[in-house]
Amino acid sequence: YATSDYTETYVNQILGLMNDIPETRARFSAVAFQGPTNSAFVGFAFKDWAERERSSKELQEDITARLTKVAGVEAFVFAPPTLPGSGGGLPVSMVVRSTGDASQVFEAAEDIKNKAQASGRFLAVQNSMSYDAPQVTVTIDRDRAAALNLPIADIGRTLTLLVGGAEVAQFDRESNSYDIIPQVPQNFRDNPEKLAEYFVRSASGEMVPLSAVVKISTNASPAVIEQFNQLNSATISALPLPTLTTGDGLRTIEDIARESLPDTFFIDYTGQSRQEKEQGYTIIIAFAAAVLVIYLVLAAQFESFRDPLIIMMSVPLSIFGAIVPLNLGLGTLNIYTQVGLITLIGLITKHGILLVEFANQQREHHGMRRRDAIVASARVRLRPIL
Repeated sequence: YATSDYTETYVNQILGLMNDIPETRARFSAVAFQGPTNSAFVGFAFKDWAERERSSKELQEDITARLTKVAGVEAFVFAPPTLPGSGGGLPVSMVVRSTGDASQVFEAAEDIKNKAQASGRFLAVQNSMSYDAPQVTVTIDRDRAAALNLPIADIGRTLTLLVGGAEVAQFDRESNSYDIIPQVPQNFRDNPEKLAEYFVRSASGEMVPLSAVVKISTNASPAVIEQFNQLNSATISALPLPTLTTGDGLRTIEDIARESLPDTFFIDYTGQSRQEKEQGYTIIIAFAAAVLVIYLVLAAQFESFRDPLIIMMSVPLSIFGAIVPLNLGLGTLNIYTQVGLITLIGLITKHGILLVEFANQQREHHGMRRRDAIVASARVRLRPIL
């Protein structure tokens, strides 16, 4: 039930706590970001790497520690995607779809969210659908209104005119066009109970208070009912722990969803997770294609199917040396490491070409034995390779 002004007070408090971070070169904030008035987005632009001593990860930890001083706010810190096209937001995004009602989707998504948060593998887990938007229901007593000679349509028009916020006309001033939106002052709109103090003119010309013919109730409703592929949906977004990859986090939420969701629910993906699912196996195809193309080019160059095989025998060993640090937790298998592994195949193949070609020349021109030619090739070609 927080308004934009109420949320902005917390945003200003957060910005005030970040004033003494020397690595920050710019800050910006947006209240009611993407709809709900009880949410906000605060962004920090850091200085260039050469101009600061702390890394972005260390700065995230510092900002997270400062946010704990702000009571009444659920806040978390995350870095934007390093590559464009993922849509932004938290790195793990799974969509829960169903043919059922939106309330059923909300309950199922909320159950997944709570179980994922309880797993201890995430810094934050969010459900895009939430029943926290304030809703005021005006119920008209038709019998009472008829007795007071008060048309129902007049009640609707009065409420629309006083609090509806609809555009009724436009006017031009200094080459600019402005909307005309009639409304009562804000102090008559802050409290839903104020609606009962409005008056409506009856058919007989008398002013009748709305409190005599309406009943006002407040409840919560979803700000937005999402649909994904024409089905009611909710998006589960999560930020894994720094020690976990986005793939591990997505698999955790998938396992929870498969155990919890009934048969009428379906799983889909969006944002960065959708890209991972659609393109996650392309690295295997790229590896196979790289090895095949290099082998065929070498076979044509050496006019032999044996020499390219000898050259590429070093590729598995080099890939093994690159995978070991990843398994030890010194890095993650992301887009950069995948490109690096493909580049490594070409680099190691080039080294093998130097060794095998020189060894063949030693055997052909100097009549060396195979072992002696290999030793001589390794000794002479070591420096160019390094």
